[in-house]
This record gives sequence, structure tokens and C-alpha cells, in this order.
Amino acid sequence: MACNASTTSIGSTTTGAHKRNSNDVGWEYGVIPDKSNMDRLKCTLCGKVFGGGIFRMKQHIAHMTGNVSSCPKSKKYDQLKCLNNINRGKLKKKAKKVHIKDLRVEVRQELDDSMDELENSLGSMAPNVIGPMDNFANIINHEEIVKAEREKMLILTILP
Repeated sequence: MACNASTTSIGSTTTGAHKRNSNDVGWEYGVIPDKSNMDRLKCTLCGKVFGGGIFRMKQHIAHMTGNVSSCPKSKKYDQLKCLNNINRGKLKKKAKKVHIKDLRVEVRQELDDSMDELENSLGSMAPNVIGPMDNFANIINHEEIVKAEREKMLILTILP
């Protein structure tokens, strides 16, 4: 395994670079060179400094092109270690999505079953035809409107 010889603990190194307190595989290959800028990482194998987090560091070591250049000094063992860690995380995320989807389907089914039981015990519910707006609006009677218009026309024709 390739590690920086100056590493004294998980928290810091003798050269002033720091590591996060994490068990992630990527921290074996990367350090934070500048404590004032915690978003930047430095590869302990080749010395390349870049941003993007520990996931990008693992891509760098595993020779996954696209987001970052490949590490020229990483050994096959290091590449496989980081690649397996990345793939394990993807599989875990996919399994979690499937589990959540299954739970939602189960909850929906239980809700449908409980609604069916409720409708069977109470009968089907009629829709509420009198809503809140009906409390404020008058009912329109077309016959009364036509009658009132005729009376107005009659009054207008009678007046000189």
C-alpha cells in the first residue's frame, strides 16, 4: 500500500498537511495541504492538488477519467482498492433506492386497502357540491332575471 511516510496520525502530518477524521479508503492517498482551504486535496503519491472531495481523489487513484486526470504513480493494487470502494458505494446507493421504493409501494397499498375498508363500511362518499364559494355567491334564477329585464324594458317604453 502506498502511503505518505510523513503521516503521524489520522488528524495531521508532520509536513503541515491534514486529513479528515474518516475511515474512507481515499484518505490513504490524499491530504488537505492548506487548512484555510479545506476543499482542496493533494495526492500523496504524485503531489497533484485539486478540488472535488475524496470521491474525486478515489477517481484519480483508480484511473477513472472524466472528472480528474489519472495518477501516474498509483499501483494496480491502489487502483483496484479505490475502484472497489467506488463501486461498493454505488451498489449501496442503488439498494437503498430500491428499498425506499418498495416501502413506498407497501405504504400506498396499505393506504388503498384502508380506503377500500372505509368505503365499504360507510358506503361510497358523495362529492361535496356546496363549497366555500357557494356560501358567498347568490343562486342565479334565470326566470327572475328575464322577468326583471322585461319590466325595465316596459318602463323604458312607457316613459317619454
